[in-house]
Amino acid sequence: MNDLDLDLPKRTPGLHLRRAPGDDCPRILVVDHSMVWVRRPAAPRPDLSDWHGALYDTCRAAGEPIIAMDLVIRTAMPRGVVRPLISDLVRAQLLDMGPAHPSRDTLGRVLRELENL
Repeated sequence: MNDLDLDLPKRTPGLHLRRAPGDDCPRILVVDHSMVWVRRPAAPRPDLSDWHGALYDTCRAAGEPIIAMDLVIRTAMPRGVVRPLISDLVRAQLLDMGPAHPSRDTLGRVLRELENL
């Protein structure tokens, strides 16, 4: 564990954003205080298509880059599957965490946030 880990805010299990009554759909809350852009891929990748499509549609519906804290993805995928997909999207340049986060270690924070859910 490094010093940075000590400063990370912990997610409270009771945090539910935009959950309609009776909606028990699992959520993954992606890091706070950063802007998120999702790009349409030049060529579809079957291993990322469903996950990327959900992210892309969410950002497109917002009509602009959105704050990651407000980006709540509905998914039934296990956390162990989701974490590598986020990494893959960043490496494939389909997901871009913008410069709003001053420390520029946003991907690391995303992955640590997911570990703490």
